[in-house]
Amino acid sequence: MLWLAVDAELHERSKGLRSIDDFARVFFAGAEPDAPTRTYTFADICHALNRVAPSDWEGFLRSWIEGHDELDTTSGLTRHGWRLIFADVPTAAFQANEEEGGVVDLTYSIGLAVRADGTVRAVAWDGASYQAGLRPSVRIIAVNAAPYGRDAILNALRDSANHPVVLTVEQDGHRSEVRVRYAGTLRYPQLERIKERPDTLARLLAAR
Repeated sequence: MLWLAVDAELHERSKGLRSIDDFARVFFAGAEPDAPTRTYTFADICHALNRVAPSDWEGFLRSWIEGHDELDTTSGLTRHGWRLIFADVPTAAFQANEEEGGVVDLTYSIGLAVRADGTVRAVAWDGASYQAGLRPSVRIIAVNAAPYGRDAILNALRDSANHPVVLTVEQDGHRSEVRVRYAGTLRYPQLERIKERPDTLARLLAAR
């Protein structure tokens, strides 16, 4: 997302004449398959960006590196003519990623990805599951007293505004009940066009 924002900034500062491709040509100039490994510094990145389109690149980049929660990480996407939205139905690509990973991916709702046997594979930092104390390798045995399964946990989230989500979990041979404080619905990310803005993302993603 940072580099989407960098590309948008380069594009705007150069009145559409420069892009991240120009930065790459400057920054990686002289790189060859057999060339020795080169290290670089933060100043080197700023210098290369300034050669493409002069600006306060140090301040721009540090706002991302040190911005933390107050930073709008989707700003580059918006400037390219798209916005991030959430729907209660996953896209085909999202479903394919779930199948490939062998999980139910609830990252954008309760912040959890769970394998078919109920084992937690990943927990999103500071999400509802994290705050409830869930961690990777914990196994979910039941959802609202029903045996764990894909449908059971999806249905529990769909009804979470009316009924609390209570998970029976097992770890190190011990079982306990965990209440996940969430009252929303299923949430899956999608991209939506911003009609009043030009679509420069297609140009960026086009084959070279």
